Amino acid sequence: TGIIKDENERMLRQVETVLQMAQIDKGEIKINKENIGLKEVIESAAASMQLPVQQREGHITIHWEGNDVQIYADPNHIMNVFINLLDNANKYSPEAPAIRIHVYSDLSKVTIAIHDKGIGMSKEVTKRVFETFFRATSGNIHDVKGFGLGLSYVKAIVDMHNGQIEVQSELGKGSSFIIR
Repeated sequence: TGIIKDENERMLRQVETVLQMAQIDKGEIKINKENIGLKEVIESAAASMQLPVQQREGHITIHWEGNDVQIYADPNHIMNVFINLLDNANKYSPEAPAIRIHVYSDLSKVTIAIHDKGIGMSKEVTKRVFETFFRATSGNIHDVKGFGLGLSYVKAIVDMHNGQIEVQSELGKGSSFIIR
């Protein structure tokens, strides 16, 4: 029942992402910002991905540098951003996923980096990975379900929160998504 519940939640997230991307394209998406604790959001996202990662004998670790910070953000959209990035880290890891979330905070900014040791991406792919409907055409990436919407949604939401996202990746060595 746990697996069925998780798959239902995954499918619901996919449908929500498609609908949200349509709203973003039309300029109709609503962002309801409020003060939220970043630690609570990240820990909640990691907890929601714990079962699928553990089913593949993997793990998620969180490392904090600095204090918990309050961010002014839409809690649902920000949660979806982290879940999407963690889900990708899980899906694109050919073996037991080793996912690390590293949070650095100081008085002026916060940086969240999500690292995996998955299949990685070429430089050409990293240049286009945030494009709507983009899917890499080589390697074993087609074994992974998806529509090429997740990372474009992530970028759009980060942009709407006046943040920045970048990806660093190397084929065969994994990827890091860094949000500032």
